[in-house]
Amino acid sequence: MSPDSPILTIHNVSKRFGGVQALQGVTLEIRTGETHAIVGENGAGKSTLMKLLAGVHRPDAGQMRYRGRPVEMPSPRAALKMGIGIVYQETTLCPNLSVAENLFLGNEPVRRWGWVDFDAVRKGALEALQAVGLEVSPDAVAGRLSVAQRHLVQIARALLENASVLIFDEPTASLSHAESETLFRLIEQLQRRKVTVLYISHRLEEVFRIADRITVLRDGKVVETFEARSTTPAQVVARMVGRDVPPAQVRPVARGRAPLLELHGLSGPGYHQVSLQVFPGEIVCLAGLVGSGRTELLRAIFGLDCFESGKMVFDGKELPPGRVRHRIALGIGLIPEDRRAQGLVPCLSIRDNLALPKIVAPGSPWLVDRAFHDQTAQALIRQMAIRAPDADFPAGQLSGGNQQKLVVSKWLPLKPRLLLVDEPTKGVDVSSKHELHVLLDGRASEGLAVLAVSSDLPEVLALSHRILVMRQGRIRGEIQGPEATERRVMELAAVQ
Repeated sequence: MSPDSPILTIHNVSKRFGGVQALQGVTLEIRTGETHAIVGENGAGKSTLMKLLAGVHRPDAGQMRYRGRPVEMPSPRAALKMGIGIVYQETTLCPNLSVAENLFLGNEPVRRWGWVDFDAVRKGALEALQAVGLEVSPDAVAGRLSVAQRHLVQIARALLENASVLIFDEPTASLSHAESETLFRLIEQLQRRKVTVLYISHRLEEVFRIADRITVLRDGKVVETFEARSTTPAQVVARMVGRDVPPAQVRPVARGRAPLLELHGLSGPGYHQVSLQVFPGEIVCLAGLVGSGRTELLRAIFGLDCFESGKMVFDGKELPPGRVRHRIALGIGLIPEDRRAQGLVPCLSIRDNLALPKIVAPGSPWLVDRAFHDQTAQALIRQMAIRAPDADFPAGQLSGGNQQKLVVSKWLPLKPRLLLVDEPTKGVDVSSKHELHVLLDGRASEGLAVLAVSSDLPEVLALSHRILVMRQGRIRGEIQGPEATERRVMELAAVQ
């Protein structure tokens, strides 16, 4: 098979889920040994296409060919045996097993008489973890790892499978800059080994860095395939959304009022002696590397975890540790880092998820007003452009970006005064990212205070009025105005 010959051919493939036509007549060729990026807005069909190739779903119509032969992918195990592996956007590890056990699950090396060779498992796990730059023990319980660490374990497991085709679905969504660089080096190694890489990402700077070709999907159809070296990000965005996306306009903040949130020497697991202020109407971003204590700090402010010392003041009144319900009543909301595990209930409908922060009717301590929730859900679906047939659609069947919109939307009817946002646009396309930035900035102009965590440096610079940089659990500096550059943020975040 020549280097430019297709290893995968998809011809006129379609897939429907209930009332949603996820893919419609998709035709695409993937060449042997290339890195081929699949881009598009949330709900465009990218993840559905990848799951068809990985054997998770089966097409309703059309044909797939692998190495020139018609094939069916009845299961992920069959696809993997054929040579097609996938790293999912949402982690799929078994939380109660160790890292090493997860890495070799279903493919354990065995001794004589079928006994698992645990020495080989541990040795192989150490090598795989070293390859992705993850410094955790192979014996660590997977469920106790951070989101970024779990994602790197998934990537390590995919590399162990030695597949001919590797699919990456938003692989850097939870990774720091340094971890992303490690991943790009791994992909370069795969290219030298003639491994075919299918790469889904909303971060176009990554796509243009590693991709040979770029295919744009919109509304479940192939719009166009570009040679990466002969096109520009602006051209790709225009084909993705069918319109120009203006840059977010961040307005200056005039501090004329007292701070809404104050932390004085707050300490707890993962953060130490943190002092900060957030004023009404401003967006403050916490920047830093994964593990710097940003997420732990947000959880303590919301009351999910208890701080050990220091003082927290909201609207002039001291807040004790814990007491989430009390914080919600005061007007504090949280958009968590792991939307699927902590931000929504996948088996419930869109309507029921939107009702989670306040189920009872306004003015009633116990009555559930279903008409009110239905009306609210319909309005938010339109306002946030959530792609779903109706409010009864299960939240777990939405695309990742539409799930993120849902997690944000559920707080809006409560008109919060302080919104804590952990990775606000994780797994969100260019257009939706712009919409969420405009939404947050618009609410801030009405007096909402926002304290956000983001690992996306361009987002940090575009979204924030002030940037607080954390390293090793402490705030190392504040940046605003002309000083706010990616280089300055990284100096504070990474330099001892």
